[in-house]
Amino acid sequence: VAKNFGIPAIIVVSGEGKTAEELKNNILAAYEGFAKGDVEVLAVVANKVRREDMSEIAPLLHPYLGDQAVIAVIPKNKILASPTIREINAGLGARSLFGHQRQGNSVDHVIVGAMQLPHFLSYIQDNTLVVTPGTGGIIIGALQANFSRNYPRLAGILLTGGFKPDESIIKLIEGLQNVVPISMAPEGTIETATRVSSIHSRIYAGHTKKINLAISIFEEYVDMEKLGEKILTFRHKGMTPYMFQYGIVKRA
Repeated sequence: VAKNFGIPAIIVVSGEGKTAEELKNNILAAYEGFAKGDVEVLAVVANKVRREDMSEIAPLLHPYLGDQAVIAVIPKNKILASPTIREINAGLGARSLFGHQRQGNSVDHVIVGAMQLPHFLSYIQDNTLVVTPGTGGIIIGALQANFSRNYPRLAGILLTGGFKPDESIIKLIEGLQNVVPISMAPEGTIETATRVSSIHSRIYAGHTKKINLAISIFEEYVDMEKLGEKILTFRHKGMTPYMFQYGIVKRA
């Protein structure tokens, strides 16, 4: 497609789950494929790279690419990788009960609240989603911990089994000024927790926080000046049969 349109390419390869050597091989294989197809590659981007591998990637690629393409290495970012409460609700078919305005909260950790409250509290981390069958003690404990300066902030609470909390608990929540997102999933606790772990984040139009963060990360780790220069100075060479055919049709 790129060859027939006479346009260059930018190769983006994910480093997730790959060693530095494996990532290098993937990038070079893609680069050689485009080169054999007579498509000029302006840049290669190693994306979602572990921070401990950041310094290794570019030196591994330079001997093969030199200045032929801009080489950029972008680290994996937890905020971009973490799904939001809105995405989790959509993926599970869960219904939002409280905290509708905070559906954009990112979920970095998931814990199942099916234990005694003292043990449960020790597992809370920043941006944790609590998956619980709706036990009153866990709900109240989670809400109280979220208000406490001694505990990290929760991302939300996900009730399982399709059951609402008791009316007394609902009345208590309704009287709070600030409530973390609380949703209700139709499936059981184990099924829900398993499905939550398989939900991957996407950047959608309304999530300005992630959009702005993605742009800033790209600008930080990609040599924008060098890439811009390559884009401006690119000139297509050669003609494919499809180009020739299009030219005849266009002139006819």
